[in-house]
Amino acid sequence: MILQWIKIGLMTLALGGVLAGAGGAEPLEPVSLNRYHLDTSRGTVGVEETRTDTLQTSVRRRSYTIYNGDAVIFGSAKARTGLDETCVAELEIPAATGTLRWYDAAKSSWESCDIETTTVEAGCVVIATRGGDALLYTPKVYEPMGSGTLRREPEIAGSVRLLVEDGKCRVQLWCARIPKGHQAEFAVVQSAGELANWRAPSVREAWASCTMDNDRLWCYDGCYHPSPSNYIPTGENCYYRVPAAYFTRLVADNAPDIRAAEDLTVAMLDVICKQQNEAGFFPTLPTSEWLQEDYGLGGGFYDTRFNSDLAEIFSGVAGWLECPSFYNAMNRYFDYYQGFASACRTPTENGVFVWDYYAPGGGSMTHTSLNHQVAELLALCHWAEHSGRDELQTLADRMIRAVEDTVERWICDDGNLHYAVYPGDSYGGQDYPYLTYNDLYDLRAYLQSQDRDTSRIQLLMDAKLRWMQANGVTNHK
Repeated sequence: MILQWIKIGLMTLALGGVLAGAGGAEPLEPVSLNRYHLDTSRGTVGVEETRTDTLQTSVRRRSYTIYNGDAVIFGSAKARTGLDETCVAELEIPAATGTLRWYDAAKSSWESCDIETTTVEAGCVVIATRGGDALLYTPKVYEPMGSGTLRREPEIAGSVRLLVEDGKCRVQLWCARIPKGHQAEFAVVQSAGELANWRAPSVREAWASCTMDNDRLWCYDGCYHPSPSNYIPTGENCYYRVPAAYFTRLVADNAPDIRAAEDLTVAMLDVICKQQNEAGFFPTLPTSEWLQEDYGLGGGFYDTRFNSDLAEIFSGVAGWLECPSFYNAMNRYFDYYQGFASACRTPTENGVFVWDYYAPGGGSMTHTSLNHQVAELLALCHWAEHSGRDELQTLADRMIRAVEDTVERWICDDGNLHYAVYPGDSYGGQDYPYLTYNDLYDLRAYLQSQDRDTSRIQLLMDAKLRWMQANGVTNHK
């Protein structure tokens, strides 16, 4: 067994090579790849990236020391040879009494018991003691497929083992096995204090969506989502790194009220900033057969909706945390967006539609879908508020006018809305059941907050609402 002990607050985290058991081997020193800090309005965040290589494994780790004294660890253990049941990380908590909680995905409920020597097979585990809290995401095993895509091995389970002795609780993260060339991804949040009031039903209910027991996942390098069937690569249990960062949004929605969410949000946004390319956008790495066939766009393409959804996460966080690194990343993005909107647009009488997609390798003019247009202009409005960049608001207003100019053309004979306006000024395509309505709902709310006219937007909403009611669509705003 190879151990690496790293002192963090009142707890000790064992990483390094993959662990085969407990005790008996000398620590193996990790290689520091990068060390830096993030300045924020709440204090400094220390960051270190390390790698530890053995004959059997290569373990990467990102360690965050949050300004409140908490720690976040993102780990990825890649097997050079096939490994049987393996321990990938270990904590020691200086207390032997408290509560063990875990989310039972089959029952859709939180289970709990007093801390004791036991094993729990679950994706998300919480340990709360007087000596501190730990939030554990147990290992999930993936096979790298290239182009920002991983294939998950859902039958390989992760678990947590508790060993209580001598007034202390040793906590181990185990993986049933790691096939050769696969990687086990895990995460740990730890605090000398309370990460959340886990006793409160409202907190447990909120965190039920953040357990990674669904298809919104976090890995070492970002958020992953099920690969569409027309992406390359794709296949059963394949997930691609999605710029929209769905899991991060779920977590960030609970911050800063829940301390664990605050810790994770800061660390995840730092990882996501690394995905920004030199041009300034956050690329979708797989190839979309649809975009390739219709417009000649290859992999690494720019998706305006995904990037706008991501920008909204940064805007939301900016309401409670100022961080120059995050601020600069978003300003770079909106610099890019302004140039893109200037070059890739379709004018209307009083406004402008911005195309949905672009790829650096070339391609033809694409369509503008209504949901993309509205999501983009709202992202512009919200970042303009935080940054004071009036030119972003000016662009957003032009995009609003484009929608208002064309209201009647968006409404289908059956009351539904067309999906997009295509090259050649034709409207068509099958709209989403409720996504576009929700976007229009948010746009109306924004306009109302600014005491602006909403009558034209209301016409679109009324038509879509009647269609949803007639077709049994209920999960809308």
